[in-house]
Amino acid sequence: MARLEQLEQFTEEIESKETEVEETDQKLQEANERLSSLESAVNQLSEDQEVSESLESNKQEAEQEKTEVEEKRSQLSEKLQSMQGEMEDLNEINENSASVLSELAEIGEDISASESIIENRRSQISSYQEKIQELLERLQSQG
Repeated sequence: MARLEQLEQFTEEIESKETEVEETDQKLQEANERLSSLESAVNQLSEDQEVSESLESNKQEAEQEKTEVEEKRSQLSEKLQSMQGEMEDLNEINENSASVLSELAEIGEDISASESIIENRRSQISSYQEKIQELLERLQSQG
């Protein structure tokens, strides 16, 4: 289970995953464009069997590139889903802490500093959850 003290590490990890999503968006677009151009050329050269066949290896290479990018995107999606689960765990821990603080407040304890920590975590967790969801949606929309 994730620990609240590790919350800060998610900033860098989410930024890293965002960069990877952007890179795979670009690579997938390039692979699709290359594949489309090659397929179009092969169709236009249907009368010229020899040239058409020579382009087949290029087409297969482009298909392989596309497959590799799609696999990378699938791995990214799995990692982001795992991070999403960790955020849910952190949120649950944070809310349990908030519940304990609430009980202390009921008996007159000053919990203002602790409440501030809880609220900061809520905000951070919510922000991370939104970003992770956005990245997952980007991966699904391009796939």
